[in-house]
Amino acid sequence: MALRLNGATAGYVELNAPDSAASNTLTLPNGNGTSGQYLQTNGSGGLSWQTVSTSNLTRGTAVTPTAQSTIDFTGIGSDVRRITLILDDLTFSTSGSMQFQLGTSGGFVSSGYNFVSGYIYYNSQATAGHYTTSFQERAGFAARPTSGRVCFENIAGNLWSCAMNLGGDFTAVGAGNGVFVGGGGSVDLGGTLTQVRILNNGSNNFTAGTVNILTEV
Repeated sequence: MALRLNGATAGYVELNAPDSAASNTLTLPNGNGTSGQYLQTNGSGGLSWQTVSTSNLTRGTAVTPTAQSTIDFTGIGSDVRRITLILDDLTFSTSGSMQFQLGTSGGFVSSGYNFVSGYIYYNSQATAGHYTTSFQERAGFAARPTSGRVCFENIAGNLWSCAMNLGGDFTAVGAGNGVFVGGGGSVDLGGTLTQVRILNNGSNNFTAGTVNILTEV
């Protein structure tokens, strides 16, 4: 059965129900909304005007991990396709290299990584390393502040890539000294990504700094 609304002078608008209709009631909003909005259902027949989101970027809550040996960001949605960690003067208590692991509902993955990381030291010394248990920076920022970003992007399925750009202030061993660390690689998690962890390969605690997470769908 159709509901036909005739125009004032000509034409009509007609609403048709499906041939085998269930008993449904749709309740319209009590206003006209604004230009560009759309009708959204609440799943129970209630309709409302909603504005199309122009941003797919979500910023988390910044963490200051003093006296912690790991930093975990959990509850990452299954629709997320890019994750960026932003580090500001993140510092470990003693020597060791910073590691980044991805996790699923079954826990953090500690194998299957294919990652190469290298650094350029203040005196032009350069070296690189290959890592299979995490995305790991090569330099080893021992008790020195580390800043920059680490980005994870979904390639397909449960396959994720990593791009690393970090820098450290080595003024403790001489004015104007520093190190740049870059790296890239990938890992197949074997399941849906739900969490990200930052840790030290020597299980040392963080002593200062801040880190935050950005997720994109």
